[in-house]
Amino acid sequence: MNSQHTERDRTSIQKEVIWKNKSFVYMWLATIMYDFTFHVYLLALPLIIYDMSQSTLAMSTMRALDFAPNIILGIFIGVIVDRTKRKNFMRYSLLMQTLLLILLVILLKNATMSLWNIYIIGFLVSTFGYCFWNGFHSSLPQVVEGNQLTTANSAISLGYQINNTIGPGLAGVLLVSLSYSNGLIITIVGLNIVVGLISFSHIKENHLLRRNEKYHNLNPFWVDIKEGWLEVKQNHRLFSMTITILCLNIASGVSSAVIIFYALDKFNLTSDQLGMVIASTAIGGILAALSAKKSREMLRRGKLIIFAICIGASGQFLLFVSFHWNILMVGMMLIGFCSVFINVHYQTLRQESTPAHLLGRVSGTTSMLMKIATPISFLSAGLLGEMIDVHWIFLMSSMIMTALMIILIKLDVLTFA
Repeated sequence: MNSQHTERDRTSIQKEVIWKNKSFVYMWLATIMYDFTFHVYLLALPLIIYDMSQSTLAMSTMRALDFAPNIILGIFIGVIVDRTKRKNFMRYSLLMQTLLLILLVILLKNATMSLWNIYIIGFLVSTFGYCFWNGFHSSLPQVVEGNQLTTANSAISLGYQINNTIGPGLAGVLLVSLSYSNGLIITIVGLNIVVGLISFSHIKENHLLRRNEKYHNLNPFWVDIKEGWLEVKQNHRLFSMTITILCLNIASGVSSAVIIFYALDKFNLTSDQLGMVIASTAIGGILAALSAKKSREMLRRGKLIIFAICIGASGQFLLFVSFHWNILMVGMMLIGFCSVFINVHYQTLRQESTPAHLLGRVSGTTSMLMKIATPISFLSAGLLGEMIDVHWIFLMSSMIMTALMIILIKLDVLTFA
C-alpha cells in the first residue's frame, strides 16, 4: 500500500515539475498553435484543388504528395537533424513554410495559380513540416527528464487531438467568412508565433551532439544513414515496435481509405453527421492521451500495446457490423484510441532508448518504415473496393489486427519494459 502511495506521489510531482519547465511549456504551446492554425491550410488546399479541377485524381495526387516526404526523404532529414542544432533547424523549417505560404497567397491573389504550382508548394510545405516535427521530437529528451517523457508525449498528443476535434470546424468557418488567400494568412501568422515560442525555449545540446558536429563535417552522408539504420536494428524493442506499427498501418490504412465512401454510400450521412463520425476518432485520441501516463504505471509497455491492438481490432469489427451511423462513431472512437495510445508509448520508447545524437536519424528511419505502408494501403483499398462490398474491408482489417496480436503474444512481446 505504501509503495502505491509513493508511486502516486512521485507521478504527481513529475506532473507538477513538467509544467514548471518553461521550455517544455513553450514547446507545448508551439505545437498547439502549429496544429490549430495549420488546419486552415489543410482544409484550404484540397478545396482550392477541387475548385480548380473538380477531379478526385487531382485531390488524391495531393494526398499522396503529403506522404511522400516522410517516405522518400525521412532518413535524409533525420541525418540533417543530427548534424545541426535542432532549435535552429526547427526555426528555419518554420520560416521556409511561411515563405511558401506567402508565395501561395500571392499566386491566389493574382489568379496565376496552376495545379503544378499547388503540387510543388504542397510537397515542399509537407517536407518542411516533417523537418519541424522530426526536430521537435528529437529535441524533447533535451528539454524534459527521461522519466517525464510519457507525460510530455501525452500532453502533446492531448493538444493535438483537441485541435483535431475543434480545428476543422473552426477552419471551415474562417474559410467561409474569408477567402482562401486571407484564410491562409492566419496560418502564416500562426507559424510566426510558433517561431517565437520555439525561440524562447531552451534546448540543451549535450557533449555528444557538439562532438558530432565536427565528426559529421568529415563524414559522408551515407555513413550517417547507415549508423542510424544499425541503431534501429540493434534496438530490438524499438525495431519490433516499428514493424508492429507498420503492420497496423497496413490494416488501418485500408479501412481509413474507404470509411468516408462507406459512410456516405451506406448511411447517406449529411455533412454534419459525417463530421461527427470523423470527430469521434479525435475523441478516442483524447481519451488515449489522458490515460497513457496512468496506464504506464499500471502495466508493462508490451501488455499495453496488446491491449491497444485489441481495442483497434474491436473498432474495425464494429465498422463491419454497423447498421447505424452511431455505431460507426463508436468504432472510429476505438480506432482513434488505439492509434494515439500506441503512438504515445512508441514515441516515448524511441526517445528513451535512443542516444540523443542519433535520435534524428532513428526517427527518420523508423518513420519511413512505418509510413511506407500508407500508399500501399490506399491503393489496395481502392482495388478491393471495386471487387468486393466495402464493409468486408473492415472485417479484413480486424482480422489482420487480431492475427498480429496473436503473433506478438506468441513472440513474447510482453517482455517489453
